[in-house]
Amino acid sequence: LIGFATAIDSIMAIKQLVFDEKKYTLSQIREMLNANWDGFEKERLYILNRCKKYGNGDDITDKITADFTSYCINLVNKMPNRRGGVFRVGLWSILSNQVLGALTGATADGRKSAEPINQNLSPSIGMDKNGVTALIKSVTSIDTTLAPNGAVLDLMLHPSTVHGEKGLDAFVALIKTFLDNGGQA
Repeated sequence: LIGFATAIDSIMAIKQLVFDEKKYTLSQIREMLNANWDGFEKERLYILNRCKKYGNGDDITDKITADFTSYCINLVNKMPNRRGGVFRVGLWSILSNQVLGALTGATADGRKSAEPINQNLSPSIGMDKNGVTALIKSVTSIDTTLAPNGAVLDLMLHPSTVHGEKGLDAFVALIKTFLDNGGQA
């Protein structure tokens, strides 16, 4: 399941801007996307900076994420494949997010055409702004047991956060929190 955070961020933007705030219509969003955001930079920046995004520990976004991923997973898991077996969802992309992003048009989350979609279980680049524990809260809202082909989360931590004895203790606590809340390893 590749690009789900890009999809979630797009769903959240449409929810907020079309249905909650009534700032735009679906036709106006479609016009912006068809233009690849050209001529709509102010709107794109608003979406990038003001709409809720996956990875920030927001309860509503995390609930939509959990429901959306479960729905998608259940569409695919156990469907017959051409080799006589069944498909099994994995929540990882490795580098396919770049290849598929290059083939994907603009998205309602402010992403321009041909830019990468999100990688693995990670948020879209730069969209997780509330820290690593909020990210873990969002990631563990997903029932990864439904993805028998595995799940991957990429974390980048500043070296100062894991330096020395206190840093090692913090790192161990972070991993323990992730696993205790249902994260896969």
